[in-house]
Amino acid sequence: MYISRVAGSASIAGATATLLKNGTVTGSTVTPLNLNFGSANTSVMTVRSATGTVTGSPVPFVTLILPAGPFMISFTGSILVPPGSALTITVGTGAATASANVSWWEY
Repeated sequence: MYISRVAGSASIAGATATLLKNGTVTGSTVTPLNLNFGSANTSVMTVRSATGTVTGSPVPFVTLILPAGPFMISFTGSILVPPGSALTITVGTGAATASANVSWWEY
């Protein structure tokens, strides 16, 4: 999987967005949407949405302090997540309400 971008929003200034290698979350499974609406291909990735703590042995490799409102972090494929690995994204801190959406491509 090649990460294209992470987009989302945070309700308060000072919230953080952190990308972690091989973190574990428990939560509801989300069906990935293929943005090529003419394609019947489905993703091989497992996607989860959760609130709470990241467990396992996560390694943070990007942390950004966000302004209040929308954000977009472009990676244009520079992050590669091979089979058997995980990308975990956390957004928020304290009383923040936040969201994150990940765009990627795969071969």
